[in-house]
Amino acid sequence: MTYIVVAVVFASVLKTSLLNSVKQLMSLVHEKYTVTKIKELQDENNKIKNEINAVKKELIQLQIANGVPQIPVPGDKLDVEEHPVKLSTEDSGKVVSTENTSNESKPVKAAKPKKQVTPAAEEPPIDVGRLDIRVGKVLHAQVHPDADQLYIEQIDVGEEISRTVVSGLVRHIPLAELDQRMVLVLCNLKPQKMRGIVSEAMVLCASTPETVELLTPPPEAKAGDNITVPGYPRNPDLPFMNPKKKIFEKVAEDLKVNSKKQASYKDVPWEIEGKSGYITVQALSGCHIR
Repeated sequence: MTYIVVAVVFASVLKTSLLNSVKQLMSLVHEKYTVTKIKELQDENNKIKNEINAVKKELIQLQIANGVPQIPVPGDKLDVEEHPVKLSTEDSGKVVSTENTSNESKPVKAAKPKKQVTPAAEEPPIDVGRLDIRVGKVLHAQVHPDADQLYIEQIDVGEEISRTVVSGLVRHIPLAELDQRMVLVLCNLKPQKMRGIVSEAMVLCASTPETVELLTPPPEAKAGDNITVPGYPRNPDLPFMNPKKKIFEKVAEDLKVNSKKQASYKDVPWEIEGKSGYITVQALSGCHIR
């Protein structure tokens, strides 16, 4: 009986010892396996990191070769060769050779030349020289079919085609007196329609509230002769004056008939370019010319 108990106890002790040995062996195996696996993972991680760095370096070189500036990050260094490199791109098949550094900036584009702005010409003074006044001959005149207070005249002013002029002279000048008469015509007013007819000029007259009288050029005057005023160079606005500037309205304040019954501007008599004589009226004096 004693032997049996001893055998049982021995068997139990042996079992426990075997279990401990197995546990220790398994622990050693597990520890060795873990260390080996960690080393394998570290080696693989280092390999991947090196591959990433190589790709990054190649990308930086490609960017530099294409003019993309590289901005270093504090604490980081750009691992880029400082000597010329030749890079090839798979997409284009072209070889790009360039010399760049990490601090290179984009090439500066040449500035486009600025368009030269021509300064506006100084506007001449507003005076009688801005008016295109000529001698004209009335070739034909008739009463406006739609306005019995208006005349329609065809006037020769020295051009290939006569001008159509609409005038409100019916109550002041008989039709027979107007036809074939030499008159003074303002030729650079902007054409405007009057009761359906476009008027291309204006017949100038001496006028008071009660009386209107045609201006008369000297006998030797011809259609198309220019009117000048000494001291005021002739420089008319062509083809016509800007209505918004009201040039004629301002000049007309000084267009008058003087005491000698001569057409004048600021008391200076009008003249015909290259000819003698003055523009006159028969009866009025000291009145405006319109």
